[in-house]
Amino acid sequence: MQDSDDADDICQRMQRVRGEVKDDVQDIMQSAKKLTDWRYHVKNHPWAFLGAAVAAGFLLVPRRKTPLTAGAQELAALLKKNNIPLGNVSASKKGLVATALATATPVLARMAMTLATRKLHEHSHRWAGEEAGHPAERINIPR
Repeated sequence: MQDSDDADDICQRMQRVRGEVKDDVQDIMQSAKKLTDWRYHVKNHPWAFLGAAVAAGFLLVPRRKTPLTAGAQELAALLKKNNIPLGNVSASKKGLVATALATATPVLARMAMTLATRKLHEHSHRWAGEEAGHPAERINIPR
């Protein structure tokens, strides 16, 4: 009797261990999925990811090159030295009004085209007799 009780006890313990191992493996798989999911980390550590994005942007974006600074007289002397004719090099400076007009002109042109298109569309329906109904319908003449 003793052997069968020991064997049954061992079988029950092994069955319990198998169930525990199965649960442990599933827990490990879920935690591994969670650790490899970037959305989980972003949700739980947003500031760290923001810092990492800023650092990556700082390292990846090339630095602004410093422009060469040379005075107008040095450039004129260099042009004369190399026999390059000095044309009209005065930079045109636009005023605030000219800049505003240059910015607003395309917007205003687009608005005018949209309005003209709508009006033309309305008039085409009127000319086709669609707005007030067909003339035959207004006079009650069967078609």
